[in-house]
Amino acid sequence: MTATAWEEYLVALAPRWLRTPTAEALLQAIGTQLDALEQGARDAAKCALVEQCPEDAIAYHAAARRLEQYPGETVTTWRARVAAAWSALHWLGTAKGIEDALKALGFSTAKVYGSHDAPPGWWGASWPPAPRNPKPPWWSTSWPVAHGDVQWMSRFWVVLDAPGPFNWEPSADWGSKNWGGFLWGFSGATTEAQVQLVRRIVERWRPAHEVCDGILVNFSGTSAAWIRGTDR
Repeated sequence: MTATAWEEYLVALAPRWLRTPTAEALLQAIGTQLDALEQGARDAAKCALVEQCPEDAIAYHAAARRLEQYPGETVTTWRARVAAAWSALHWLGTAKGIEDALKALGFSTAKVYGSHDAPPGWWGASWPPAPRNPKPPWWSTSWPVAHGDVQWMSRFWVVLDAPGPFNWEPSADWGSKNWGGFLWGFSGATTEAQVQLVRRIVERWRPAHEVCDGILVNFSGTSAAWIRGTDR
């Protein structure tokens, strides 16, 4: 059954003696306002539903879930990811949660490694890697700590394969760094916004009792770059 617009319904409901041209014009005007009120109520109700809300309302739902739209992400994909947030948040605070969030960004092989995991196949040095982060102000002994120290139990590393969604390229000068020590080994085309987005994702999804010591970016096994972890 098709609903009748108020503009038509009020005229049809009026008794015969009220259907003068002037009266019908008045009823149509009232009906138009009721139609607008009804449509506004429908639109307001849809704003509460991620799947049906207007595009500009998606960001409000995302803010409630502490999610952000990724660069280049379409509205359709963005809407679907926000709608599925409660299922994804089931993995908040786990390695899988971090990996899935980075895969949604475009790093399809994102992997989290702990201190007692086998290192990535391309890694040719000792594991876990020595920290490149600044020495914590509360640390009283030598820095960095030795490999295998019990302190590593609360630390993890994220490994990403380049070029990834940002087409990252390595720097010919290993050891060059920018942005307050956040970055080593990237070409100048890499932007701070890209790097900080990756760090925010890791910080958002990491376990509360663990700290990301560093984010390693693998360039086809021939070189690697380092992004400072999320410790404070």
